[in-house]
Amino acid sequence: MRIFILPGTLNCDNMGDVAMLQVALQRLKGLWPDARLFVLSNCPEKLEFYCPGAEVVSWLGCKRWLDVQSLPRILFPNVRRDVRNKFPLTVSRLLSLVRLAFPSNLHQARPFVEALLNADLVVASGCGLITDAFKINAGRWLDMLGVAIRCGIPTAM
Repeated sequence: MRIFILPGTLNCDNMGDVAMLQVALQRLKGLWPDARLFVLSNCPEKLEFYCPGAEVVSWLGCKRWLDVQSLPRILFPNVRRDVRNKFPLTVSRLLSLVRLAFPSNLHQARPFVEALLNADLVVASGCGLITDAFKINAGRWLDMLGVAIRCGIPTAM
């Protein structure tokens, strides 16, 4: 079982979010002892310290995937977020082609896309992120949950 976790903190600086992530990981391991737990992070050292055994998925790869503006405009001038969300597998395959043409631009996206689309479960760990105060990041987290849902992957918050 592969579980992809969207934490409340990417850099492990908010100890409340870290505590909620630790509890979520502990409970998920209690339910599925053999599960591999993939956690989105931009600070792998801190994640390893606070959540040993969790596998890091780079925020940079996620950012490349979510930020459709990072797609080379020559090949995909009009890829909108709604298209990416409705057709995640197609866009993922297009990203593979882009990576061949522009390897320095999107090579970080692959591990993120693979972790998300190969997950058996996607979990958003408790946080205040899904509020108006953090609407950009809230939209990103909800976009990722939406992609998982459209791919038939169960989600939980």
